[in-house]
Amino acid sequence: MEKRGSRLLMPYLASGMNETRDIRLERIWIAIAAIVCFAIAESTLFVRNYLADLRSTLLTALVLLVLCGITNFFAREGEPREPLRDRRPSLQIWVCLFIIALTGVVNVIASGTFSTTARSSDVSFRLTPGLAHDFGLGWFQFGLYVVFTATILCKAGADLRGFGLIPKWHSTIRPILLWVIPMAILLATAIAAQRYPVGDVGLRLLQNFFQNGFSEEFLFRGALLTRLRLNFSEPAANAIQAALFGLWHFGPIFYGTHGDFTATLSLALAGQAVFGAAMGFLALRLGSIALPTVMHTLFDTWFDISRG
Repeated sequence: MEKRGSRLLMPYLASGMNETRDIRLERIWIAIAAIVCFAIAESTLFVRNYLADLRSTLLTALVLLVLCGITNFFAREGEPREPLRDRRPSLQIWVCLFIIALTGVVNVIASGTFSTTARSSDVSFRLTPGLAHDFGLGWFQFGLYVVFTATILCKAGADLRGFGLIPKWHSTIRPILLWVIPMAILLATAIAAQRYPVGDVGLRLLQNFFQNGFSEEFLFRGALLTRLRLNFSEPAANAIQAALFGLWHFGPIFYGTHGDFTATLSLALAGQAVFGAAMGFLALRLGSIALPTVMHTLFDTWFDISRG
């Protein structure tokens, strides 16, 4: 058995007690492919002078890698995972892909209806004119991403217990402290720096929970990733959903870059896809989307407030 210290730095190369040699090799190849894609994306951002975004995506990737490594170090090994009792898993994957494609097109169309304040060297932008609009959009996305998706998948033979909705507290406490406390400190710092109204913080958290946090985590990690795991290995399933998660955000990023296709694709891979891979890692390692939902909500709230 490999030493735990070596797994601290490379969580995606880590292997469980019952992992086969083929899966280990697959992890290595996927990790190499991810590193190459990330390096190409970062190089593209440098060449096209998106230096602020290059720094932020690189720093975020490094932080997420370290946090995933520590989480992998803490998480238990060899815990039996309850098998999913889903029928027609291939059909369910196609259902998820159809919903993701549909909502991705909606994102592209909707992104063009908002004014952006992006600069050519920084795609930090606002797509939300106010909390009232955000709450309406949040409830719409919750209904589409969660209620509609869960209903269709259950009709297609999915087992509701397989969506990772129930947290496993015995293996989640330490990862919660590891991930949530630093993010909460970062959020509090942004609130103080921007002098953001304290009364609006709770509303912004609630809005991001419905619009992005829970809704997107359910769609990609709760629905798609768990379906993919029925047909693919965990490394491959996580890589697929992470790539789709990055490309799914193409619309908002495209408008933020004023139509720079190359920069948009690079940011989708270096930013959103990396974040999606980390959240997928948490969902697979902990057997629940609870912590990814909390992190996604806090991160998006921090992003909104820090941008003013």
